[in-house]
Amino acid sequence: LVAICDDGRGSANTVLSIKDDNGVGVIHFAAVEGKINVLDYLIEELGIDVNLKDEMGQSPLFHATLDGNMKTVEYLLGKGADPKTSTNRGYTPLHIAAEKGFTDILTELLSRGVNVNALCENGTPLDQ
Repeated sequence: LVAICDDGRGSANTVLSIKDDNGVGVIHFAAVEGKINVLDYLIEELGIDVNLKDEMGQSPLFHATLDGNMKTVEYLLGKGADPKTSTNRGYTPLHIAAEKGFTDILTELLSRGVNVNALCENGTPLDQ
C-alpha cells in the first residue's frame, strides 16, 4: 500500500497525508492490523514518528493494544514507542490492556514502569 501511494519515492509527506475521517493514518492502521513489515517501512525507511498520534490522541502502540497484538506491541516498544502516552481523554495502553484482559500486554507494559494510577474518564487501569 505504501509503495503504491507514494509511487515508490519514499515520500513520508504523501504517506502522512493519507488519513480517514478521524485522522487515523497508515501507521495506525498498520499497527492495529499487525503489519510489522509496513510499520518497519514507515518507521525505518520513511522516518515516521513511532509515537505519532491520530486526532483522538491515539498512538500506534494504543492501536496495537486495542487489537491485542503482542508481537506488534513488542515491535513498537522496541522502536521507542512511549508506553506512558495517553489519549486526549486520558486513556493509556494499560487502560485498554486491562479492560480487554490482554495479560501478556499488561505484563509487558508494567515491566516498563507505566503508571497504574493514570486517570482517564473511567478511572485508573485497575478500575477497568
